[in-house]
Amino acid sequence: MSVSFTIKDCPREVKAALQFSARLNRRSQNAEAIVWLEERARALRSRPGEAELLRRRSEEHTSELQS
Repeated sequence: MSVSFTIKDCPREVKAALQFSARLNRRSQNAEAIVWLEERARALRSRPGEAELLRRRSEEHTSELQS
């Protein structure tokens, strides 16, 4: 299942790198951003204990937002 979200206040250098990478890979900026995020998520999940730490932080952040 996919979800939509917006990135605000992105540094210009990051935006430029994303645009360059998207052109190089013949993807839209959105598709390229998803590839970047998927690669980072995959790298984090491969580290021992990282997935559990991320899950706990996400739950804590969600609880703070709901308070």
